[in-house]
Order: sequence, then C-alpha cells, then structure tokens
Amino acid sequence: MLKFWVLGLCGLTLILFSACEEKPFALGRPLTEPEQRGQRLYTQTCRNCHFADSPKPLSGPSLAGVFRKPFLPSGRPANNDIMKQTIYAGRNNMPGFKSVFTDGQMSDLLAYLHTL
Repeated sequence: MLKFWVLGLCGLTLILFSACEEKPFALGRPLTEPEQRGQRLYTQTCRNCHFADSPKPLSGPSLAGVFRKPFLPSGRPANNDIMKQTIYAGRNNMPGFKSVFTDGQMSDLLAYLHTL
C-alpha cells in the first residue's frame, strides 16, 4: 500500500512541475505588416543568438517575452529606447547594428519583439 502512495505522490509532483513550466506566449492574432517585416529581420539577424520562443539563453539572452518584463536581462528598463540603443550600439559580445538597420527597419523589429 505504501508503494502506491509513493508512486501517486511522485506522479502528482511531476504533474505539478509540468504545470509550472513556462508556456510560450500566444499573441492571439495574426502579425501586422510591420511585425511580419520585423520577424523577417529577426530571423535574418537575431535568431542565431537569441531565442524568441524559449526562456533559455542561446549565445545571448532569450528575447521571449522581453517587453512583458519590467527589465531586460542587463537590468536596464525594457522599453523601446533602451532596446533600440542596445541593438544599435551592441552590448558585451553582441555587435552593434547601427549600420545594418534603417530607422524603419528598427521600428519593424521593435514591433515584432513586442509580439514575443
């Protein structure tokens, strides 16, 4: 009888841990045109180092839910201005992208990052 209680308790623990696992954010609507353009830019330039759909870091920190948190992984506020500065200037091992993105492309990329 004790074996059944132990097995039941182990099973319940596993269920509880799986329920606590962070689930991907669902936007609940199709991406707008600027968000789609931003997604393409993200895929071309950011995806190799930053996950968009997992809280785990890759070469750089995850960007999943980046604007749904009060702070970036660096501790700086999570807002468009700080994110734009970070992308343009780079940070730590991340190169700067000032010469890569136009202002319009940066707006599209930020629009997409808000959907993550």
